[in-house]
Amino acid sequence: MTSPNSYANAYDGTFNADDRLVAPWWIPDWTAQDKISIPVGNNLVVGPGFPTNLSFVNVTGNYFDTNSSPLGGFMTVMMSDNITVLDNGVYYRLPKRYTGTMNQPLAFSYNNWGSERLYLRLGGLNIELFATDQTASGSTVATDSGSTFFYWVTEHWLGGRRYQIIVPSSASPGPADINSLIVPGSITPYKYDPVFPDLVSEDYTIDTPPPVATTFAITQSSVATTWNTVVDQGSAAQYTFTFTATGGAPYPMTGTTWEYIVRNSGGTQEILLTTTPNSEGSLTVSSTSSLSQVTLVLNPAATSGLAPGVYNHAIWMDPGTANAYCWLTGTLTVSTVPQP
Repeated sequence: MTSPNSYANAYDGTFNADDRLVAPWWIPDWTAQDKISIPVGNNLVVGPGFPTNLSFVNVTGNYFDTNSSPLGGFMTVMMSDNITVLDNGVYYRLPKRYTGTMNQPLAFSYNNWGSERLYLRLGGLNIELFATDQTASGSTVATDSGSTFFYWVTEHWLGGRRYQIIVPSSASPGPADINSLIVPGSITPYKYDPVFPDLVSEDYTIDTPPPVATTFAITQSSVATTWNTVVDQGSAAQYTFTFTATGGAPYPMTGTTWEYIVRNSGGTQEILLTTTPNSEGSLTVSSTSSLSQVTLVLNPAATSGLAPGVYNHAIWMDPGTANAYCWLTGTLTVSTVPQP
């Protein structure tokens, strides 16, 4: 009998015809190791293959306690819906499944391949995820429900969270921190059970995103705050931002200019809004001793002109000057809905 330890490095493909096709040690979730062999046959059938131009994103994260000790554990990533990908005129069907591939395979978890667990390694998350849009590859992704495709993420540990993420193809190849991909307003506590850590009490039955957050409190920082949001094509949207300085007082905004910009993956401007209203929307600035606030309004004319997909957007203060400061940046995902 071949020792399982002989496969401890990496499985490098099909064995020769005198050996097994795949040793049971390498079969996901197999526990009765080396009890049977699958012989290699001649003229093996070759399938169509997965498209090589589709976008994947390296998703990372850092998890520690306040003693600076790295955390262990695992998380799971579940597709929100069945999807159909159209690539170069060919359709590919991807049913709803757990997903994600670890970039640092660990010998102790080889027999968990296919078990949906994505392990932390020395406090680090390092996985590959299929982009929820494929705009960068020129392909399209359609869900069965017609809603935006996203992922459910569950952190299966004490104090873990359950939330939704959108992984834009514009972030490929990455890395992209998983916290920057979270859909605002989707975070809920994970009900950890040490006996059954895989348990997800909600069972992913609620597959539509929660209402998109429209009110935000932003504190001045050395880097822009990440803001990812979703809007239906041809629909109006409104967002309100409250800004504070590092000490907690309202940020002084008197005399400042503001700009909201949306660009596609190629860098072409799609939307530009200032404090002067136009047909696409406006920015309204309110600055008092007790409140500094900016309200962004997107009219239907702004979103109806955007093709479904993921765009980059940002809110700037004093753009084009020596004091230019980017308060928020992230992705604007335009979802497909039946138009009136």
